[in-house]
Amino acid sequence: MNWEAIGAIGEIVGATAVVATLVYLAVQIRNSTRIARSATRQSIAETAMAMGTDLVADRDLATALLADLKNQEVDEVDWTRLMARNYVGMRHYENIHYQYLSGMLEEDEWQGFRRNLKSILKWRSMREYWRNESQYFSDAFRAEVAAAQQESDCENSRMDHAYIAKPGSEA
Repeated sequence: MNWEAIGAIGEIVGATAVVATLVYLAVQIRNSTRIARSATRQSIAETAMAMGTDLVADRDLATALLADLKNQEVDEVDWTRLMARNYVGMRHYENIHYQYLSGMLEEDEWQGFRRNLKSILKWRSMREYWRNESQYFSDAFRAEVAAAQQESDCENSRMDHAYIAKPGSEA
């Protein structure tokens, strides 16, 4: 065997190693992306659960929210609590929107969150919060909320609050 043949074999081995390395890296990147998406989804779920838990654990907050949903009078302290909760809620949705734009959420996942966002934008306290505080959010999120509000205004304006009101009671 001459040096040219050995060199050719070396080039073939080298090219094969490069291709194998590229395939390995592609698999690792795909797995890493899948893990990152899963972690993102878990974080979103944990935040949502925490926000739901505060209504379960805090009867006064739940009462204030229910009064707001029924367009009943809410005292100044409860209104302030609702505004603080709305801040947390909108930051949660802004993060979800960011994760969607970054490719960390699938389209169908985002659309589910967006439908929920449209429903909470019907709350009296949320409308007031957003009217007063929206300038503190990203331009992309504000545009998304504006589009969701416009769609919501075109839909039936009555929201079903059955998930909070007692069965058989008037929401």
